Amino acid sequence: VVQTGTQSRSSYVVQEAIRLLKDGIIGDIYLGRGIVFSHRPNIGLLKDSSIPKGVNWDMFLGPAPYRPFNKNRFHYNWHWYWDTATSEFGNNGTHSIDRVRWGMGKRVHPVKIQCMGGFYSYKSDQEIPNVQVGSFQYEDGTIVELEVRSLYSNAEDNKKTGSFLYGTKGWMYIDHFEFRTYFGEGRKEKPGPAMTRESEAPKDKKVVQGFGGLDVEHLSNFIECVRSRRWQDLNADIQEGHMSTTMMHLGNIAFRTGRTLTFNPYAEKFVNDEDADSYLTKKYRHPYVMPDEV
Repeated sequence: VVQTGTQSRSSYVVQEAIRLLKDGIIGDIYLGRGIVFSHRPNIGLLKDSSIPKGVNWDMFLGPAPYRPFNKNRFHYNWHWYWDTATSEFGNNGTHSIDRVRWGMGKRVHPVKIQCMGGFYSYKSDQEIPNVQVGSFQYEDGTIVELEVRSLYSNAEDNKKTGSFLYGTKGWMYIDHFEFRTYFGEGRKEKPGPAMTRESEAPKDKKVVQGFGGLDVEHLSNFIECVRSRRWQDLNADIQEGHMSTTMMHLGNIAFRTGRTLTFNPYAEKFVNDEDADSYLTKKYRHPYVMPDEV
């Protein structure tokens, strides 16, 4: 019984949004889009230094290549290096794209991937981009997009995070504990259940106060399934987590290779592209390796 940390799947509000999407409230969905606009301060430029007392630097790095100790690679800043992280795509983009996939009913990988971006504004040791835009196309022609910005940014209606789904009748905005549905050119919101917030959840449902509040519902679901042995009742089964995080890896690979990639969703390999395939796994540093048999 394995559950991933895509906590939106345990949000009553998001569950209600997905139910309405499956009922066709915005028609046939042709495009899904995720955004993560979260300002990240400049980590600057720091020289390597001696390992602080009490820090097991070798274990901290784990399977990543060994590097001299640097405060910019320690604590939260490990997020900004390719050796140890997956860019803001994998850090937070996974949550937005997981809701998009769920709303669009996508249970396969995309077949075409593009990704552009760069590091702007600062002089820094950071390796990953602070602006990154990816596009993913499925076999049926539908498209998913993700844009992340770690600089000062705002989106339409002052939104900084969330998922957008566009259909033949209208479009919907979804976040961890809110969704809104719009119809027609005037962007009029549909009243009632199409604009649901946590305050409108029925009394027998726990009110979601914020993203951290979802941990209680999410972990409770996991514990219940461990006890019942029914993995089918998980809100976020490991397979769903695999599908969403894979998209983030594919976007990063397209960014790092600098070209449009074609992916075989069933073989889980790129089509006639050994260079892109080389990014599908990493060389793990001994002794932090997985045995052939567990």
